[in-house]
Amino acid sequence: MDKSIYLNFDKVLSFNAFLTMLIADRGVGKTYGAKKYCINHYTKKNKKFAWIRRYGTDLGETFGDSKEPNKFFKDIQVEFPRYEFTTENDERGKIKYCLMNDHIIGYGMSLKSAESLKGTQYNDVDTIILDEFLVGDGGSRYIKDEPMYLLSIIESIARLRKIRVILLGNSTSIVNPYFDFFDVHLPYNSEYQLFKDNTILVAYIKNLKYREIKKQTDFGKLISGTKYEKYAVESQFINDSNTFIKKKTKKARLFCNIILNNTIYGVWMDQLEMYISKKYNQNFNVTITFDYKSHNEKTLLLKSKNVFMQNIVRHYQNASLYFENQNIKHAIIDLLRRTNRFLWSKQLKD
Repeated sequence: MDKSIYLNFDKVLSFNAFLTMLIADRGVGKTYGAKKYCINHYTKKNKKFAWIRRYGTDLGETFGDSKEPNKFFKDIQVEFPRYEFTTENDERGKIKYCLMNDHIIGYGMSLKSAESLKGTQYNDVDTIILDEFLVGDGGSRYIKDEPMYLLSIIESIARLRKIRVILLGNSTSIVNPYFDFFDVHLPYNSEYQLFKDNTILVAYIKNLKYREIKKQTDFGKLISGTKYEKYAVESQFINDSNTFIKKKTKKARLFCNIILNNTIYGVWMDQLEMYISKKYNQNFNVTITFDYKSHNEKTLLLKSKNVFMQNIVRHYQNASLYFENQNIKHAIIDLLRRTNRFLWSKQLKD
């Protein structure tokens, strides 16, 4: 097999970013490359890794159990024939010990265990991997304020030391809490882009040679021309569509402001069309919120069913509601789904 079709992990690391968000074709070798790097790094520097999944249940899926103690290392074992790998649970069952020839080389943990890690010393860990950081359609959900959990783990491990944090993901949706929290986006006209004084790297790898080979497989032929091909082969973001994405017109007038998840949006009208944008007027006399934590002297604390929301819902039903970008679209439609039963129907799901 031509190894050049797989991800060049060394090139990703060459940017020396503190935090890397690596998004690439499914099957191109993101996880494999990260495991290989972690093992090599330990053999050369005697430094350990922390491998993180979202929930505790994900750890079993990744690391196996007593019946399959070497599941995590099963695919990478061929690269290190002189070593024996296995995993074990800690006494509480919250941490997985990754062992090489009976020596701990890394730890498996979940984001949800962030609080329990406080006070624990990980002075010999200098690499953190968050696997599957982008949620797909498989039923998994982001944790509320998820980036805060990751930052808590990073702080617990790093203290004042220099470490490397790598987030691995498939192309599911550009709307995710990490892009929003760190205010980053996909690279434009490139596969790599640095943010925040070069501390964050977003890498969106498009391996054309790998894609062409994958298209010739039986599976590639099976999904040819389908929505899944765009995700699995062409690495397009499967949960995103351009429907109802349009910037407000210059003639649009402000209808109201909405505070949602501590973010203020402006709702604008231009004749029969409604637009929701990040642009708003803080002095406008109508700013609504549904959360008492966001309520102040200048806001209206309303129930989800009110004249303003009814107006927004009606424009969505009539296909005359537009969003400035994907982040706004997902945030508002999620609100409508949660507060208006009719939006649960499949025909309005996109």
